[in-house]
Amino acid sequence: MAELRCTECGVRYPYGEPVFRCSRCGSPLDVLWERPSFSEDLVDRNEQGIWRFWRFLPPVSRRVSLGEGWTPLVRARRAGREVYLKLEYLMPGGSFKDRGAAVAVSRAIDIGLKRVVEDSSGNAAISTSLYASAAGVEVEVHGPGDMPKGKASLISSLGAVLVLGGSRSDAHGRAASKRGYIGHLHNPFFIEGISTLIYEVFLTLRRLPSNIVVPIGSGNLLLAVYRAIKHLDESGLLKRTPRLVGVEAAGYEEVYAALHGHASGKPGTEVADGMRVRGKPRLRQVVEAVRELGDVVVVGEDEVLRAWSQLWSSGFLVEPTSAAAVAGLEEAARLGLLEDGDVLLPLTGSGLKLASELDRLLCR
Repeated sequence: MAELRCTECGVRYPYGEPVFRCSRCGSPLDVLWERPSFSEDLVDRNEQGIWRFWRFLPPVSRRVSLGEGWTPLVRARRAGREVYLKLEYLMPGGSFKDRGAAVAVSRAIDIGLKRVVEDSSGNAAISTSLYASAAGVEVEVHGPGDMPKGKASLISSLGAVLVLGGSRSDAHGRAASKRGYIGHLHNPFFIEGISTLIYEVFLTLRRLPSNIVVPIGSGNLLLAVYRAIKHLDESGLLKRTPRLVGVEAAGYEEVYAALHGHASGKPGTEVADGMRVRGKPRLRQVVEAVRELGDVVVVGEDEVLRAWSQLWSSGFLVEPTSAAAVAGLEEAARLGLLEDGDVLLPLTGSGLKLASELDRLLCR
């Protein structure tokens, strides 16, 4: 029997309740349902996109899809390691967040929402607007005043009502109290959709790499990866559990501070806009996941821009948040935080959304 449960106060809600965060304490919810052990026999080859994994996702009656998922897995060398780059920036909406939006919008339709509200620095809003538009659902987006112009233009072109102003935290404050709020910072269905990234890698390689390195904004990507690893492990399919390393941007290192008891001491950076999240709603869960399976590193602006330039020169047209993960891989290797063996590194978002700012950023 499926239900929703608050991550902090433990209040439970019927599965059909139209809530995405706790009405008592405001904390995020988790989805509880009877998920079967992972088996390739249960992967539905007749479905498209991430919905091939519908048996491992929360139940919905209508599955919204634009063919998301099954992005290329490219082998490369980075930091002296064999690295598998998962090209999530080639999604319909240009980021891994299409996975979460497909499930979150499907859930919104199930509970009768005709208009949804999201807060985002850009990518989550693009994905939500794209999938909601495809499903005939209206969208209202709140973002910071310095949202990249390319991302803002895409959101508006998809028909969303776009409200910009203040900081990333200000945008969240404006959106979270509105009716129809399905924001990815809280939305448990969004996280479950992202977990399909790991299922795809497992089916492609017939295993998981020894290390997985991911950028941390809200922490939802790391949590989704963690949960999928645990699901595969509990299904008896992993010979060993990968080491999971999160990467935070300097000035936004809440996970690092919680684990190590102090900030990194590196000058803050704003260049990786997808990582500029303070007051992470699922901070406790992210910290617990990292503490169990790995560690976290912090990268500064010079490291991010250097990695970004190298990626573009290598043919990967990604945004700085993706480059931050590559910079984090190099930092983790330098600090001796990785296990022996290969690495999975998702390249999370497209740099083409920043076309109007490329000269300024790449020439810094």
